[in-house]
Formats: sequence, C-alpha cells, structure tokens
Amino acid sequence: MDGKLILVEGLPGSGKSSLAQFLCDQLQRNGHKARWYYEDETPHPVAATQELGAAADFQAYSRAVRRQWRRFAQRTARGREIAIVESHFLQDAIGPLLLKDVDPGLIVAHVKAIAKLCLPLEPALVYLHQLD
Repeated sequence: MDGKLILVEGLPGSGKSSLAQFLCDQLQRNGHKARWYYEDETPHPVAATQELGAAADFQAYSRAVRRQWRRFAQRTARGREIAIVESHFLQDAIGPLLLKDVDPGLIVAHVKAIAKLCLPLEPALVYLHQLD
C-alpha cells in the first residue's frame, strides 16, 4: 500500500467499525504497521465535536479542527504506520455543522481544507453507502 491514511465513512450503523477493524487486521497480517482510530476513542487525534461548543464562531471552530488534522497528518507522515480513521473526515466534520445551520458552502470549504492537509498521506476514502 502506497498511502498512509485510510478514511472509513458512512452513515451510523453502516459497518464502518467492522470494516476499519478488518482492514487494520489484514494490513497487520500482511506485514504492515497499522493503527485503527475508533470513532469514539478518547482521546482521538482528530475528534472535532468538542471544539464546536468552545469555539466563538464557525471560523474559530474550523481553524481548531484544521490544527488537529495538520498535527495528525504531520505525525502520521513521519511515522511508519498506516492510519485508519473512522467517521471523522466526513461524519464528524459535517454532522455537527449541519445541526448548527452552517452555510453548506462553508462546510464544503471546511472539508476541502481538511482533505488538502491529508494529501501528503495519499489517502484512500472508503464510503459505505446504504440504500435505506
């Protein structure tokens, strides 16, 4: 595997945790160092929802989240393991902002900024789509 980041996303109950754990196990069995960051893990290197309540406004929140992702991406780039992050690239970044009625254009820009920070890790995004 060339990349150092796998992002596992989907709606609640879609099987993200099962898939993320399976991917981590398979990578390790095949000689790769891998680390699964469970959705509710505490502390979590990129968990953003705690920042939302403390931020003065959306811009402050977005800056705080980008700082977390920047630190995580830099640390992961220096390391030797493949990081598997569940739910925090889309679900955690978008859901709370929708609940706060943040403009969709700002949300898209926010996610794009996070994606740009992840680019050096050559990320793979796995989205589990549910029909119902």
